[in-house]
Amino acid sequence: MKPQDFHAAITFLSAATLADPFLALCSAVAWLDPLALLDEPLIEPDYYAGGDEWVNIGAAWDISRVCFPAVYAETTQAIRTESSSQRLADQVCTAINRHLVGGELHDLEQIFFGIPFFGLGVDLTDTDFFASPQYTPLVEVYAWLGVAVDPEQTYSLPDNLPEAAQVADVLAFSLRQTGHPTHEKLAWLLDWMFSQTGNTAADYTDEEIYEMGIQPLAWEPNELEFNNLMHAEAAEIIGNAMQGLDLLLADDGLQAELRANVESLSKQMKRIKKEKPHDRPQPDAQRLSRSLCWTDRPQQPDEQRSPDDLEGLQVRRADAA
Repeated sequence: MKPQDFHAAITFLSAATLADPFLALCSAVAWLDPLALLDEPLIEPDYYAGGDEWVNIGAAWDISRVCFPAVYAETTQAIRTESSSQRLADQVCTAINRHLVGGELHDLEQIFFGIPFFGLGVDLTDTDFFASPQYTPLVEVYAWLGVAVDPEQTYSLPDNLPEAAQVADVLAFSLRQTGHPTHEKLAWLLDWMFSQTGNTAADYTDEEIYEMGIQPLAWEPNELEFNNLMHAEAAEIIGNAMQGLDLLLADDGLQAELRANVESLSKQMKRIKKEKPHDRPQPDAQRLSRSLCWTDRPQQPDEQRSPDDLEGLQVRRADAA
């Protein structure tokens, strides 16, 4: 068959296909959504090729169809035009990362190990953590709560950490009862410092998550939504905690109140422990917090806005974007 005859045959078959509504629809599906024609996954989720880029691309392509429709469309088009597997793998990896919150794929090969999950908790045994300028002041705050932290050497968890965590829990409860924004942020700081926020990503480090055997979430839309919401909430919690740290360090009066309330609360808990040495109930935060005092703080500029002002500000920003 001559080349021109082959071309004529292809043209004829294409025209015949498009002339039939059913075949035309099949052709459109095959072009726009090729994986829809498969009865089984293109790549099994538990399959690991050990570095084969085309296998990685296939797995990501299949996952994207369910989790990231826009990435699926981009990848479908790119597969037809891109000949370099490495370049295509990098493109797909970057496209998926645009839809992840809190973590990212460093390499498309990670696609086989579930949704990336990262712990953002405080690691009291990691000297590198406190070496970061933004976290170094935490050493002083821990000291105010009776926890000795030495950032210059590797150490184990302080023996009195559980007792200090109970004190911090009651302090956070009492701070939130005031309804003041500064106290709310300080409460989040105490929660984060003692892994008591209730958010897994904010409370644990990567090492702790690994040791606890927490498995990464599967590439499914509902799991992806949960993972993104959890990491977004963790980022908000830690953002509030760091604001609380800044406010605390800038306010000598607030520091004095914190130390005084820690001392008062510690004495109450020691007295309770002495009276009932064999009981280890959780402290009654509401009862213990009655003796704690917090002075109203001057509001920050953003805290002085009314709800209507904040709503209007958000709308203007949205319009500007």
